[in-house]
Amino acid sequence: SLRCEAEFELSRAEAKAAARPRAQDTESQVESQAESVPRTTASGLLFDSLYDKSGAVRRQLLQLAKMGNAEHWRVKAEEVKVLSAVLGEGGFGIVTKGIFCGMTVAVKRAKQR
Repeated sequence: SLRCEAEFELSRAEAKAAARPRAQDTESQVESQAESVPRTTASGLLFDSLYDKSGAVRRQLLQLAKMGNAEHWRVKAEEVKVLSAVLGEGGFGIVTKGIFCGMTVAVKRAKQR
């Protein structure tokens, strides 16, 4: 679908921008930045906050999920087939292949702690 394609292109553009070295970066700085991307992206911060013991973040995510359901933009679990092929892994999440709307997609999930 157009939504899937647009979101995929956006994620690719964001990943390229985050990985692009600046002229003043040394080789070790570039490697360090590449290793830290999962922890410094918005999704990395979100996954990290899931482990907050107060439960505040979980409540916020539940509210967000309710809004997504009401506005019909949230992808339902039964609409995505999660495959076992691991595409990548960061400090807080794991990315696997999936199928959504007949297209191969990346599925990011929080690691279990």
